[in-house]
Amino acid sequence: MSHSQAELVEATRAALQPGQVVQIMSANGAKVLGQSDLGTVARGKIADLVLLNGDLAADPRVIRNVVTVFKGGLG
Repeated sequence: MSHSQAELVEATRAALQPGQVVQIMSANGAKVLGQSDLGTVARGKIADLVLLNGDLAADPRVIRNVVTVFKGGLG
């Protein structure tokens, strides 16, 4: 399990919803680093994405079911 996967599982055990944890780890993290243009997905933005198999909002363990990683425009 990667560091971010373990953080997600532990944070959801701390009564945070998986969606909240993803936001904290991406958009909020970028804002703290002064990079408010990073950490979100929107039309026209360049993004690195992870495609998961399952419903992360329903089950945080889905973070372990990585199907594809898109990095630099390549999957």
